[in-house]
Amino acid sequence: MAADDLALVQRIADGDPLALSALYDRHSQGIYSHAFHLLGDVAEGEDAVEETFWRVWRKAGDYDQSAPDVATWLLMMCRQRATERLRNRRRSLDHVLEDTTGLGSSGSEPGDAASLDRARTGAALAAIPLDQRTVLELAFFRGMAPAEAAAATKQSPETARTRLRVAMRKLRDALAESTPPIALDAAEGPA
Repeated sequence: MAADDLALVQRIADGDPLALSALYDRHSQGIYSHAFHLLGDVAEGEDAVEETFWRVWRKAGDYDQSAPDVATWLLMMCRQRATERLRNRRRSLDHVLEDTTGLGSSGSEPGDAASLDRARTGAALAAIPLDQRTVLELAFFRGMAPAEAAAATKQSPETARTRLRVAMRKLRDALAESTPPIALDAAEGPA
């Protein structure tokens, strides 16, 4: 089979689309399994397979015949595509989460009520586990619906709704605990 694969790669390098189809038929299931294992997502896995075979079409002439075999070459290309997708996914999520709360910006003097509220809210948010806080920030500070937050974080809508509900409860409880008691003016006394 290795000799057949090598012949197919050589035909692909010569521009034979039927050779690409034959190589795809022979290896696409294994490549997809590898991609799905790395990415954990059906659509992402399918895209990684497609990108892998497009790269084969463009780079078949560069195939190093001293490489172990064509199947390994395909798996290495798939791994590169999957790794790029994982990096892009992280960058995309990091970009979405960059100071979503606006708590980092300050338009007021340190020590005033607004600054104290921001600090108190920021501390309460920081105490919430990241997976829950992420959905909460996307929903409230970016205005995303739970389904949109689920898509942005690559989780099911049910999981996102549950995490949002739990995070809201934790935030409410943390803010209630950290609210300072209202001080009565000594001159007024109790009414």
